[in-house]
Amino acid sequence: MIQVVADLDCPVVLPFLNGPDPLKLRHIGSYDPVKLIVDFFEDRLQALKLFGIRDKVVLDPGTGFAPHDWAWADRFLYQKEVYSRLDELRVFGLPLYIALPWKNTPQHAELLEIVVSRRPEYGRCHYPEVIKAAERAFDTSA
Repeated sequence: MIQVVADLDCPVVLPFLNGPDPLKLRHIGSYDPVKLIVDFFEDRLQALKLFGIRDKVVLDPGTGFAPHDWAWADRFLYQKEVYSRLDELRVFGLPLYIALPWKNTPQHAELLEIVVSRRPEYGRCHYPEVIKAAERAFDTSA
């Protein structure tokens, strides 16, 4: 796929792919989900630089469906941590893509508020009006 992107000279979304199980890492005391994501992107972006496409990349911290096999309580805490620290992914100077929270629960609303406040360049959503309302609310409170 890297060669295809290079040949077509087009932008591409680079998703974080869960590596070591962060739940297991948390239990042994070396758990920092954002560091895992940053380390992953550093490695992958270095490889993409060799193909001349590093600057065509949009970063996706992979929280849309991941960690898919976790209980919601653990997943919520993980996503909250990652979303609260999105600015740490800006070290690469690349746009961010977030699969925006869309379920109608207080926890999802909290996640959406965090994401909107971090102003990612791109997002995927199921209900654009919910996102627009969250952005309006943030803009009036900022």
